[in-house]
Amino acid sequence: MHRMMPKSTAGTVCRICGSTNIDAPILVPETMFRTGEEFGYHRCFNCGCLQIVEMPSEMDRYYPENYYSYSLPATGALQWLKTKVRAFLSHYGPRQFFERCDWWAAGDRRSLREAGISRSARILDLGCGSGGLIASLRDIGFRNVIGADPYISSEIIHRNGVRVLKCEAGEIEGEFDVVMMHHSLEHVRDQRAVVNNIVRLLVPGGYCIIRIPTIDSWAWEEYGIEWVQLDAPRHFYLHSRASIVRLLETAGLHVITIADDSFSYSLLGSEKIRRGQPVIDRETGNTDFALVLPEDLIAWAPERARQLNRSGRGDSIAVHARKKSSNLTEI
Repeated sequence: MHRMMPKSTAGTVCRICGSTNIDAPILVPETMFRTGEEFGYHRCFNCGCLQIVEMPSEMDRYYPENYYSYSLPATGALQWLKTKVRAFLSHYGPRQFFERCDWWAAGDRRSLREAGISRSARILDLGCGSGGLIASLRDIGFRNVIGADPYISSEIIHRNGVRVLKCEAGEIEGEFDVVMMHHSLEHVRDQRAVVNNIVRLLVPGGYCIIRIPTIDSWAWEEYGIEWVQLDAPRHFYLHSRASIVRLLETAGLHVITIADDSFSYSLLGSEKIRRGQPVIDRETGNTDFALVLPEDLIAWAPERARQLNRSGRGDSIAVHARKKSSNLTEI
């Protein structure tokens, strides 16, 4: 059972669709580090989006320096080679060699391959953290890639020249063939503003990839407030499939496909929370699943995630869309 907040929903408006048909708020604990804090979330009956009731004014303290997406990629020769081989295979290799791998199920590289993005495309990655994905793309021949993230401490320039700007989407100028957000939209306060900026930055017919957790999933039904993808308070929004389509199409994007791309982390993280453990050690930044979870559960998670994806019940989705235009450009 969810613990309810003693708060009326009278006058509350969904930030996605504008409906006032809102469920009573539930209390969701912070589980990544187990700070002991709780945050109210309520769900819109109209579009299905679950959203935080009140956004904390200062979010920096919820993103410590060792927060996983802000860690710079390992610089060792072996790790660099492994990342480069993985990147090359994901774009050009035979899928039967890696399609059962967890990193492929995770969806970032899979989304780019399935979109058919060319190496000459101008690519912007919004909310990219330290920029490990785009740096690896440059290593395999993608010539025009850049990232932006407002929470990094300062601008990052990778050894291969790839830049990650410290800025919001509204501060970026230029035109791009592809704008992507890999598990960053849910962290954005003003959903409409960032999507409008995506449309502004895309050329006519440009391509958009947005990967997000979704509440329309088996994991939400199974784990409830122990679902790792809730990630209060960092995730302001947990979209339904209907609410993300509404958000994008209202801004002028045409949704082409929605692909499920859950992977084992979602299940293992939720199981760790269920056992009363923080998902990540605040000192080391490690998940250390093997120290807490039984071996058979760890072995079960990847195949279970693939089963959920195949049945359309995954807790993460990749939404592919184009900027509406009568003259679609090639990317």
